[in-house]
Amino acid sequence: MRVLADNGHNVTIVTSLKPPIRHKDFNVIHVPLNAAEEQRMSATYLEMLLYGHDSEMPKYEDLTKNVSLIFFNSHSLSEGPIRPNLPGIIEIGGIQVKDQPDPLPNDIANFLDNSKHGAILFSLGSNVRSSHLSQEVVTSMYRVLSGLKQNVIWKWDEMENIPGNSSNIMFSKWLPQDDILAHPNIKLFITHAGKGGIIESQYHGKPMLALPVFADQPYNAAVMVNLGFGLSLEMIKFEETLFKDRLNEVLDNPKYTQSVENFSRLYRDRPLTARETVLYWTEYVLRHHGAKHLQSPIVHMSFIEANNLDIFGIFLSILVVNILFIQFLKGHPG
Repeated sequence: MRVLADNGHNVTIVTSLKPPIRHKDFNVIHVPLNAAEEQRMSATYLEMLLYGHDSEMPKYEDLTKNVSLIFFNSHSLSEGPIRPNLPGIIEIGGIQVKDQPDPLPNDIANFLDNSKHGAILFSLGSNVRSSHLSQEVVTSMYRVLSGLKQNVIWKWDEMENIPGNSSNIMFSKWLPQDDILAHPNIKLFITHAGKGGIIESQYHGKPMLALPVFADQPYNAAVMVNLGFGLSLEMIKFEETLFKDRLNEVLDNPKYTQSVENFSRLYRDRPLTARETVLYWTEYVLRHHGAKHLQSPIVHMSFIEANNLDIFGIFLSILVVNILFIQFLKGHPG
C-alpha cells in the first residue's frame, strides 16, 4: 500500500521509488568511510561530544529511547505529503517567520513605500557570495534588473564594488529578509531556493524566481515550480535572455501570485502559530516531567521485533514443516 501522497495527488510507481532510490544514493556517497571517519561517527564518539567521559551518563542508544517529543520543520497539511504522524511528532514549519514583522530600517522602508510599481527582493543567501558570481553573469543580471519599472533590493556583499548605480536598485550587505517579504509592495522574490527562504516567501504569499546553485536548492526549486509558485533557472545554466523572460513571466502572469497566496492562507491557518506550538509542547513536556506516553512502542523494540521478523520466522517455519511433511507423505504412499 502506498502511504505517501503529494498534496492530494495519487503516487505513481516512479514517485514511490524516489525515496528509497534517493536514500540508496545517499548511502552510496557517504558509506565508504576510513577508520578515522568510522570512529567519529560511532556511538562512543557521539557520547563524548555530548558529555565527555562521564561514565555515569547513559549510553547514546539509550538516550534515543528517552525522547519525549520531536519538532519537525514541516507542515504536511499544506506542504504534503500527508502521512500518519505519531503524537510525539510536532510540526512547526515556518518557525523562523515572525508572527508580526519588525519595522524595517528607514532607508529600506522608504525605498519600498515609494515603489509605485512594486518591488523585487533579490538574495542568494549567505553561502553564495557576490564574488562567487562571474562578471558576465553579474553584468547580465544588472542589465535586466536595471531595465525594470519595479524597484529592486539586491543583497550584495561588496558594497565598495557594486555592479552599477541604477536609480531603481538598492544594494545592501545585510537584509531583514522575512520583514522585507512581509511588505505589501514586494511582488517577487529572486532566491537561491534555500528551504528557509522558500518557506518565508510562501508564508507571505510572494511568487519566486529560483536560481538554485547546489545541495538541496535544485530540489526545493523544482518543488516550488511544481506547486505553481514561480519559475526556476539553474545558475549553472544562466543566460540573460532566459533570466529576463522568466522574470517577466512571473511578474506579469497573475497565476503565480494567486497560487502562492492561496497556499499562504492554508499555511497560516493553524490552531497555534509555529512559535506558539513550540512553547505549548515544550511546557507540556516540562509539566509532565517527560512524555513517554507519546512515544511509539517501536522505540523500545529490537530490530527483529520492530520488523516482525519473529512472526515471519514462525510462518516460514510452519511452511517449511508442511512442505517437508508433504514430501515425506509422497515418499511413503503406503
